[in-house]
Amino acid sequence: MIQDFREDVDALGRKLIEDLRKELVAQGHVAKGLLHDTLEYKVSHSRNDITLHINGQGYSEFVERGRKKGKRPPLKVIYDWVVTKGISDPKKSQRSIAFAIATAIGRQGTPLRGSYEHTRNGRRKNFISITLKKNKELIESTVKLFGEEAINTITESLHNTPRTFKAA
Repeated sequence: MIQDFREDVDALGRKLIEDLRKELVAQGHVAKGLLHDTLEYKVSHSRNDITLHINGQGYSEFVERGRKKGKRPPLKVIYDWVVTKGISDPKKSQRSIAFAIATAIGRQGTPLRGSYEHTRNGRRKNFISITLKKNKELIESTVKLFGEEAINTITESLHNTPRTFKAA
């Protein structure tokens, strides 16, 4: 029974990863593709349960929720992003551009107002929440299927188990 359900959870994992990647692209969050390309899932199970783990880069939290204002992000991270994106200005070095962006993030948080011009769907946050909401019915039906299968298996097991009753 667990093996049959594992296949359903495996299919759910593949679908969620595919939709998470699509949402990242639609929100304009693919520079190097590091988060996009490293999203992965793993299904683990024990005798009585099964778990779907979805993993990504540590900074996925900032892509999901944004970054609160008040603290500048690491300059090296922003500089690497500026270089990867090919952002340049004949009057400024890429390091100066990165410093200006990091300073703006520190003052305003993210997403920055100007970042919305890079989105195809008008969104810049909540790629995980949106994907889970989009797949709510599939998630619920997969969980419900496991519940029904578990009940049927337990019931069959009880019917097929020899019982000995002792009189008191």
